[in-house]
Amino acid sequence: MSSRSRRGRSEYSSNGGWPEYVPVGQRIANAENMARKLTRKGQELTPVAAVSGRKIASTFWGGAWCTNLERYSDFENRLPRGRSYLKNGLVIDLRIEQGRVRAQVMGTDLYRVDVTIATLPAGRWEQCKRACAGKIGSFLELVRGELSDAVMAEVTHPARGLFPEPGEIRFRCSCPDFASLCKHVAATLYGVGVRLDTAPESLFTLRGVNGKELITEAAISGVAALTARAGATAAPAIAGQDLADLFGIDLDDDPAEGGEPLVAASVVADPVVTATDAGRRRAATMPVKAAAKTKAATKAKAIVQPRAAVKTRTVAQTDTAATTKAAMKTKAVAKTDAAEQPKARAVALAGAKAKSGRQDASAPQAAPGPQVAPGTRLRTDQLAALGVPASTVQSWVRAGTLLRTGQIGLYELTADGVTRLEKRRARS
Repeated sequence: MSSRSRRGRSEYSSNGGWPEYVPVGQRIANAENMARKLTRKGQELTPVAAVSGRKIASTFWGGAWCTNLERYSDFENRLPRGRSYLKNGLVIDLRIEQGRVRAQVMGTDLYRVDVTIATLPAGRWEQCKRACAGKIGSFLELVRGELSDAVMAEVTHPARGLFPEPGEIRFRCSCPDFASLCKHVAATLYGVGVRLDTAPESLFTLRGVNGKELITEAAISGVAALTARAGATAAPAIAGQDLADLFGIDLDDDPAEGGEPLVAASVVADPVVTATDAGRRRAATMPVKAAAKTKAATKAKAIVQPRAAVKTRTVAQTDTAATTKAAMKTKAVAKTDAAEQPKARAVALAGAKAKSGRQDASAPQAAPGPQVAPGTRLRTDQLAALGVPASTVQSWVRAGTLLRTGQIGLYELTADGVTRLEKRRARS
């Protein structure tokens, strides 16, 4: 049933071949100290919190796991000690993986437990999916354990359910206990039940199956059943002309390429609509309700429109009066400006002439710019004088218009550069 790594009793302290008893309070303190020590060393722990009360687990999946353990006589002798270890919070780390559970449990010392559980055989999983087909509403219901009695009986069945049998479980513990199932392994197995309370999907991970396949199988079966019922009870198609007469609308003679009536296609293709008589009645009355709603909206619009027109005329009259006042004010300002303009022009002309005379007398003549030709070398300040700022110099260098020389701030002009400089001179 199980295999264990064992060490001889010679490794125990001298007390009749057994270690000295460590009080529960001391073990709890040791567990807390060890957890802090491992965390400081960089180990990431996922402990199982201490449990109060008689029950180890409080949800369907956690309780079903513990019930499955206690059902087997192979485990019954050592399970009570394991419950005590778990409830006192001595499982300082527990990890559930596919086909494996690893834990660290504090006893006289810190012991490492490794439990391997066989993945669910493919045939057994397929049988479970078929038995649950069409009976599970959603994955949320599944993980919450909100299942019918039939589904619960199937997933917890000892021979064909999701929980492992004793022959599918192997375990090892680093403690020197001779027992096939020591209390540290028992605490680990109970810890799985507690973990399933908060992470029920871990059971599917442990057994190597995808729990969502139960929902997929259920959805496929449910759609097939609805489609079959819809095919047997589908409402007859309504001819296009009958629809036109009934609702007062124009319909094409051939609404679909294949000549199939649109109403018949929608009724057959949507099992939700045709699954029940109530659904068909709702589908049939929806156009009538829509037509009534449209008619009511038209009447309301007819009442509102005259009121809106009166309001619009009032606003338009107000705007006209305001516009007239604004136009008169603008005209008066324009007359004042026209009277002042000759004086302003005369003053401005006199000032411009005086300023021009001063500038002509004092301004030095601009030095002619450097001659440019392909191959001419120009400094940055010379380029700036020719109207080429530093930012443009860099873009010209990237474009190949200017070539770098061995000297910083000195560039060689290309034919394209000469053309661009001439254009800049022409614009200036």
